[in-house]
Formats: sequence, C-alpha cells, structure tokens
Amino acid sequence: MGTISDVFHVDIDLTRSQIKIVDAIKKIPAEELSGAERISQLEKEALKDNIFALYELYNCYQNGKYITPDNETAISFLLKITEIPMVGSINSTVWDEGGILPGAFNDRPGVRLDLLYVEEWFLSSTIGDTYAKLGYYYKNNDEKASFAEYCFWIAILHGFNCLDDRKEVQDRINRKTTNKNNTTLKMLDASSNECPFIQEELITDFTAENWNKLKPESHLSLVTGVFCYKKFDSLSTKDKKFIDFSAAVIPFMKVLEAELSSRFWIKYNKYIRRTYPNPNDFAKKNNITEVSDYDNHNMIIYKNRVGTVKYVSRTPLFTLGNFEYTYGMPGNDPKTLPDNTAVEFCIRELFKPVHAKEKDATDWLLKLRNDILALKKIRNDAAHGGKTISQEDAEICINEILLIKKILKNILDHCRY
Repeated sequence: MGTISDVFHVDIDLTRSQIKIVDAIKKIPAEELSGAERISQLEKEALKDNIFALYELYNCYQNGKYITPDNETAISFLLKITEIPMVGSINSTVWDEGGILPGAFNDRPGVRLDLLYVEEWFLSSTIGDTYAKLGYYYKNNDEKASFAEYCFWIAILHGFNCLDDRKEVQDRINRKTTNKNNTTLKMLDASSNECPFIQEELITDFTAENWNKLKPESHLSLVTGVFCYKKFDSLSTKDKKFIDFSAAVIPFMKVLEAELSSRFWIKYNKYIRRTYPNPNDFAKKNNITEVSDYDNHNMIIYKNRVGTVKYVSRTPLFTLGNFEYTYGMPGNDPKTLPDNTAVEFCIRELFKPVHAKEKDATDWLLKLRNDILALKKIRNDAAHGGKTISQEDAEICINEILLIKKILKNILDHCRY
C-alpha cells in the first residue's frame, strides 16, 4: 500500500519542514516580531523555493497583512510557485494520472486513503489554489486567456471546482479564433512562399546532417519562430509598442526543451536504470550521502515513507528549469560540478568520440547549464504569463539558441544522434 508521496514522489520530509517553518513565523507574537521583520523572514524562505512561504506572502500583499496591499506583487508570488521544479513535476504527473486529491484515488488499487499525510493534502490544496487564483486573475485578460484556461485545468486536477470558469474562457478563446480566422488565412496565403525560404536558410545554418537529427516537429517550430519574429520585426516602431514577442520566443524554447529532453533526459534515465539497477548505487556513484541531497535529484530518485531509496517510476516532464537539478548542478555556483553519472553518460553514449573526454564533457555540461539559466527567465515569462516579452528579449533568445552562441547547433555537433 502507498500514499500520494509514493505515487507522485513528494518529498514528505521537506514538505513537512517547509510547513513548520512558515507556521512558526506566523505564530510569533506581534510584540516580538514586527510586520516588516515577519515579511523579511518569509521572503528568505521564499528564496529557498518554499511553496508555503510564497503562498503566505501572496496573502500578506493581497490582504494588506503586515504590509501595504499590492495586488501585482501578490500575484508575482503565485507565479513564482508555478516556476518551482517540484511543482512542475507534480503537475505533469497529475496531468497523466488524472488528479492528485484523495477523491481521484478512490478507484486506484494499492493506495490507502487512510495513510494519507495531512501535509500531502495541504501541498495539493496550496498548488491547486495557486492555479485557481491565477486563473481568476487572468480570466478576463484576452492576451492571457490561454494561460488562464491552463491554470483552471491544473486547479481542477487538484480537486478545485473551476469547470464553469474554464469553459467560459475556452468559449471566449474559440469565439476570438473564429472571428479572426479569415484574416489569419489571408495573412498566411500572402506569405505562403516565405516559409520554404526560411527552412532553407535554417538547413544551411545547421548543415543538412544536423537538421536531420532534429525532430520533425522541431523543424516546424523553428520555421514558425523565425517567421513570427520576421513579421513582428517588419512592423513600424509605433506598432511594435503593441506587440508581445512571446509568440516568437515560445517556438524556440519548445525546440530546445524537446531536443534536450530526448538526448539529455529520456536517454539519461534509461542509461541510469540500465547501468545502476539499484538506486543506492546511483547515489553512491554521485556521492549523495545526506537525505537533503536528494532534493536536487527528486526527478530521478526519492525516499519513500519507510526510508527506502527508489527510482521515480514515471519519467516526469522535462523543462529547462529541471536540467540543472537532474544533472546535479543546481544554481550558478561555478564550483558545482555535474553528477559523475551525467559525465559518464555523455562520454559513453551521448557524445561523439572526439568530444568524449571527462574534462571536455564536464566543462561543456557546465556551460550548457549556464546558457540555459540565461534563458530560463525569458522562457518562463513567455510561457506562464504575467509579463510581456520585448523585442530585446526575443533577440536574446534567438541569439542564444540560433545565431551567436548557437546552443542548439552546439548540442547537435557534440551528440552522436
């Protein structure tokens, strides 16, 4: 029999610790801790990706508790919750499993509802409420309608009753799409000869060999990204003030995540399980000795309720934000080295022989981690809403991925496939 933490691989000790810390801050008497000091302590915890501290900061700024009310700042804390890797991992699994709250487990063999931790209920409730609040905040914003619809769907999977709100947003999106359908078709018809030329330019830049290594859907996304950027760039300076360049950024980020996932995530997971059938051997190889060290590897291994180390049974969805954690080098500390198994995998299976050297592989992975960190914020702003993407940000993305640093081409040059 298992619990939610067994199915969704929640670090129950970490979750329990985060809840206790926030509760302790909230319970300190007013005469012992001023409002500003209380906010400061919560902000320090928030920097550690404490979901409950971020949620409490939302409540403080939203309701004017200890601080002057500020709705935009309040919402920013909810958006930060959506960027936490563990939240993304849970949501991707929730999406596949069809729900995380106990009601979704009534027909699941082997899951005992009477064994559920209170913290598991609280974690799911906090995540679900975060997405529900974001959905309501962006519900009537046409530019963020798709994000609002997504938020309502995640909230529903966590047990919140947002079906009518999601349908309302969906209907508005559909009406807007229908009304603009003829105009969109005319734009595509007028530019129908442009996309083949864009693809030819990309093939020349990548080389035919590397282009053929890319997934077919990556071909389409790259052409789409270049096409969108060129269209936006051709507008007058006055018109550009009304443009969110997210549409030009997201296709490039999709390609980078998809190509990284197929090489550095899916194949890496298979390599680990094949080479180290016992997850304790994986931990030993990477010098993981303390329970807290598992926080950085919670997409690969975890400790279940009885303290047994296990591999995550379902490979979670890979995102740019997950790369640094899954390869054992979180943050931007230059002294942090990738996991031994990550370097070993690159040398033995992933890299071409000319690049399959330990120092080269280590340095290359660190550089890739730093390049991804430089792009992560733009990616999150473009995908999650709350901010618009400027032309300058779009150019940074294109220069990093395609033109100057050529992250994508560098990956294909190094990899055998």
